Amino acid sequence: MGMKISVRQNSLAKNISLISPIFNANLTRIFPFKNSFKINNTEFKKTISRIGISYNMEAQNRSTFKDSLIQQADFGAISREFFNGVSQNATLQTTMGLFRNTVKINPIMNYGNKINFQQIEKVYDIAKNDSKTDTIRKSGMAHEFNFNISMTAVVYSYYKFIGKNKPILRHLMTPSIGYRYVPLLNPLVSANAGANQTLINYSQYERSIYSVGNTSRSSFMNFGVNNTLELKVKSAKDTVTGFKKIRLVDQFSINGNYDFFKDTMRLSNLSLNLRISPASWMNFVANAGFSPYSWDAISGKTKKEYAIAMQQGLGRFLNTNFTSTFTLATKKSREVIQE
Repeated sequence: MGMKISVRQNSLAKNISLISPIFNANLTRIFPFKNSFKINNTEFKKTISRIGISYNMEAQNRSTFKDSLIQQADFGAISREFFNGVSQNATLQTTMGLFRNTVKINPIMNYGNKINFQQIEKVYDIAKNDSKTDTIRKSGMAHEFNFNISMTAVVYSYYKFIGKNKPILRHLMTPSIGYRYVPLLNPLVSANAGANQTLINYSQYERSIYSVGNTSRSSFMNFGVNNTLELKVKSAKDTVTGFKKIRLVDQFSINGNYDFFKDTMRLSNLSLNLRISPASWMNFVANAGFSPYSWDAISGKTKKEYAIAMQQGLGRFLNTNFTSTFTLATKKSREVIQE
């Protein structure tokens, strides 16, 4: 737990920023069910014992006002400039393994609670023919929640080749898939306050000390796969293992996501990344964006239909980037640079 008071004066803008005070309380992750079972001989018991809970809370009283108010001893005007609120967040997570721990699953739940004592209200201003924002002294509580779950695995493949040095190629593939859900808990406020009294949507906590999320719902799935290739050859120089490892591909990954709440084009563009280091002083990095959707042959504009459905193949590359790095130095200097 901790408390702080802060005062900052800007002589150019002639104002004073005052935080009086800001209070913090943090609870590092605890495992309340760690000793619930004397013998954790099942995966279910292990999952329960790994449940961790963390918590943090912040409360502050903050204001920015003209320094002339102090000279005038107008403490009432100073107090009206203060914004205050309380923010709390709690996280609950655990880990579990399937198929003898070859597949790792990590579910996480986050809950937030924000109390603000100031809100805004937007009304129509006839003189400006636009919206006018008023700050009102009104307390409000908002809840935030999201649920995330990820699943990863590691797949090893070995390929032996015929040769004097008995080369062995190892392919390390790491597939991952995740899901995120955010419910709609704080819908936006609607008011006929825009130009010509058009309908506008806004959050009543836009100018509050703690902004509020969960103003829209979301449900999407992330997916990806990462690959590395490594060659192991017999070497007399290595007296420990008798083999020398040569990294062929440091990384080759494909990532994307699928949005369940979108009306169209739910599948995102795919991100491809490649990194190769054929030598300790040489590095190649390539990135690309791939679209699975069809396009207009004349304008190049992306359409909502999939490319394969419109006989345009699997899709097209939208952008590519290639970067290479070379370190021109002696072997001893390269070792110093690497350190």
